[in-house]
Amino acid sequence: MREGTMNHDDDVDLIRSRCLQTLDPSEQASFKDAIHLTSTWEEASNISFKYRSNVDAPIAKLRAKFGTSRNDGKNCCLKESSYPSQFAIGVGAKVMLLKKFIVEEWHIFNGSIGTGIDIIYDHVDGPMAPGNPLPLFVVVDFPCSNISEEKKGFPLLPRSHVAIPVVVHERCERKCCSIETVPLPVCIAITIYKSQGITVGHGEFFKHVVVHLPLNSKRVVPGLELVVFSRAKSLDCLAVGNTPHDLAADRILKIGKTKGNKNYKDFMALLAKKEQDTFEIFERKITELDTSAGGSCKTFEGGFEFLVRWYHSMVDSLLDEPGP
Repeated sequence: MREGTMNHDDDVDLIRSRCLQTLDPSEQASFKDAIHLTSTWEEASNISFKYRSNVDAPIAKLRAKFGTSRNDGKNCCLKESSYPSQFAIGVGAKVMLLKKFIVEEWHIFNGSIGTGIDIIYDHVDGPMAPGNPLPLFVVVDFPCSNISEEKKGFPLLPRSHVAIPVVVHERCERKCCSIETVPLPVCIAITIYKSQGITVGHGEFFKHVVVHLPLNSKRVVPGLELVVFSRAKSLDCLAVGNTPHDLAADRILKIGKTKGNKNYKDFMALLAKKEQDTFEIFERKITELDTSAGGSCKTFEGGFEFLVRWYHSMVDSLLDEPGP
């Protein structure tokens, strides 16, 4: 797939065999809570909507609050912000954090995935209160977090349970508009781009993944198929969400062979050559700095040791300088 050398007999048949619609019913059931990876947010939204429709737990429908100082009353955040303008969240739903406001030493950052545990409102009527208020915060279980017992937010709950508050007045790039919302969209379906860094399989947050291959080859970013398939640890935790009709052999065999793929490979080859040429230049210059043998037999290691000694001498001289 990376080199564009897939063959009809083995590779095409293998991908087709993982089509979700054709899997054995018992294996299909194992993908009930799988994460879906799509090429567009529109596809992801449709899958998330169907997922929320089948959730038995209570669901709160949230609408972002928009503000603007523009004379025309328009809000830039409607197009610029990555936060959803309206969405539903429920207890037990898989969610993704879209805001970096917790220290990364706790392993909670933009892109962290967790499970909704509770939705806390200020008003006793919750989302049914006048004005459709946003919740004060949502309690999310982030299993990968490493918050200590001393610093956890809820004494009677596990330390992985974290309160995610409402993002207040997140500004647009021109500082004329704002959005107030909860940065926790449901994460049962995300784009392939957003999935980079996610691993799916045994021992991970998501045990199964359903990949949806882009059908319009003209709009495919080079390497997109490789990215989506490489999220899975093994074949048994991966399924293809496209219909068997969409998985035509000629479409699969084009993976890695488009003009965009060729341009990408040529660019990477150019970078590799630049890297080698640059390395040789710096290796030669560093070798010339070697003074360990009186300059008679210079080595790269000797030049490197010279640079280390020079660096330490510069640092020591700065530390010895009296302050202002």
